[in-house]
Amino acid sequence: MPATTAEVRLMRRALALAARARGDVCHYPMVGAVVVKNGHVVGEGWFPKPGEPHAEVHALRAAGPAAKGATIVLNLEPCSHFGRTPPCADAVIAAGVKRVVAGMTDPNPLVAGKGFKKLEAAGIEVVTRVLEDECLEFNRVFVKFITTRRPYVILKAGMTLDGKIAAASGDSKWVTGEAARAAVHRMRDEYQAVMVGAGTVRADDCALTARAGKRRHPRPVVVTSSLEIDLKSQVMKTPAEGGPLLFCTRAAEAARIKKFKAAGAEVVVVRKDRDGRADLNAVVDELGALKIASLLVEGGSGLHGALVEARLVDEVVIFVAPKMLGGGVPVTGGSGPARVADGLNLGPMKVKKVGQDLMITARLERPCSRV
Repeated sequence: MPATTAEVRLMRRALALAARARGDVCHYPMVGAVVVKNGHVVGEGWFPKPGEPHAEVHALRAAGPAAKGATIVLNLEPCSHFGRTPPCADAVIAAGVKRVVAGMTDPNPLVAGKGFKKLEAAGIEVVTRVLEDECLEFNRVFVKFITTRRPYVILKAGMTLDGKIAAASGDSKWVTGEAARAAVHRMRDEYQAVMVGAGTVRADDCALTARAGKRRHPRPVVVTSSLEIDLKSQVMKTPAEGGPLLFCTRAAEAARIKKFKAAGAEVVVVRKDRDGRADLNAVVDELGALKIASLLVEGGSGLHGALVEARLVDEVVIFVAPKMLGGGVPVTGGSGPARVADGLNLGPMKVKKVGQDLMITARLERPCSRV
C-alpha cells in the first residue's frame, strides 16, 4: 500500500523536526520521526547530535505503549548496524510498530537497504521513497560526504552588479549590506568549516566566527602554500574546536610550521598542483578524512577560480549588491576554460531579496546518490 496523503503530510513534519538539528549533526544525517496511530500523532523525535539516541528512539519513547501497532514516518531508513548507538531497526521491531514510511534509503554502505530488509523480515510493512527528492536535497551534505568521503562545498561571495568582490586596491568593506552580512553569519553557524586563502587573511584579518544563530563557530581553514600569514592573525585566535587548520606545501619552512603548531594550529602539508600551489583536491580529501562534511568557502578571486576549475564546488551562494565598480577584483580568477560550453553548469537559481541585496543560490547539476 503506498503512502497516504496524511503520511505525506507527516513526512514534511518529520523533515521539520529533523531541521531542528541543523548545524549540530556534523557528518551525520538530520533525521526526524513521527509515530501515528489511528490518525493521531502519539510521539515525535529527532536526532539532536552525535552520540545521542536517534530520531526513531526519541519518537518511540515519546509514544510509549501506543507505539504497538502504530506507523512510524521518518525521512531516512532506520539504521541496521551497531555504531555509537544500537540499531534503530531493532528498536522499531521491539516497539511493535506495524508500518514504516520512509523518505529515502540510507546511502551509508553500512545500511543501504539493510534496515528495510530487517524490518520486512520481522513482518513490518515498509513504504519507501516518500518525498524522496525533498529528503535527498534536505540531507545533501550527508549524502555527498557518505558517498564520496569529501565535504559538501559551498562557494559564497558578495559582489557588485558587474561581478567585482573588491576595488582594484583590494578594499572590500563593504560590498554588500548589513542584512547580507548577517545572513553570512547564519550560514557560518550551520557549517563545520569555513575556508579562505592567505590573501584574504592578510587583506581582511578575518576572524571567520559566527555571530548569529547558536554561534557555533566553524573551524577556520586557510590554504597558504608557504604559511605566509601572520601568527597574530584573527584566525589564529579562533574559539572553534580544534583550532585553525592550515594547509601548506613543502614550500613552507619546517621552523615556520613548528611555530604555527606551537600557536595552536593544525598544519597539514599537501602536494602541489601544476601551478605550485596547494592542491585543492588533496585539501578536500584531507578535510573529509577529518570528518568535515560541510565547507563554506569565503575566499578571494584566486581560491574561488581554482575551486571552480577543479570542479570542487557543489553549491554557489552569491550576494549581489546594487553597486558598480568598473575595475576591481572579479569574483573568480584563473584562466578558465577556452569554451563557454566547458564551464561549470549549475541548476535552477533561487533568488531572494536580503536587505538591499539579492541572494542567488544555485547547485551543481549532479544528481544525488540513489541507493
